[in-house]
Amino acid sequence: VEHAKARGANILGELVGWAGGVDRGKTGPGLARVIRNALAVAGIQPADVDHVNAHGTGTTAGDAFEARGIGEAFGRDVPVFAPLSRFGNLGAASGLMELACSVLALKHGLLPGTLNHERPDPACPVRVHAGAPRPVDKPYVLKTSYTNLGQCAAVVVKRWDS
Repeated sequence: VEHAKARGANILGELVGWAGGVDRGKTGPGLARVIRNALAVAGIQPADVDHVNAHGTGTTAGDAFEARGIGEAFGRDVPVFAPLSRFGNLGAASGLMELACSVLALKHGLLPGTLNHERPDPACPVRVHAGAPRPVDKPYVLKTSYTNLGQCAAVVVKRWDS
């Protein structure tokens, strides 16, 4: 933060927690463990998180896996946002682009809805935020990402309050 301030950067958020791991079978518990570890590093509880920014690739198996992990860590108490619905899969750049959406939501105080989510899938035990933008009420967001091999990552970003 001090380096950013010294160079006059426009600080939008602060990375306060992160974790990585593997859920080789892509069953959910490994991703849930990564999420809980990232929250622990940040020193916060699930109730402190405004929303989870999911990788949300739009595949049946991938979305169900990610939703199981998020659901195990958060239950249905936190809204889940899948920004890939707005711009498509950008390959290796997807995670950063997705995270930028939540950082901007923190800055502007509004979270857009996930597009094309009409019916909740019983295999995805999370509450997807769809429809009109909603206020961002809490100062933290959590971003998840995973690979086809089951490598998982989660980061926690806190809204920057200068």
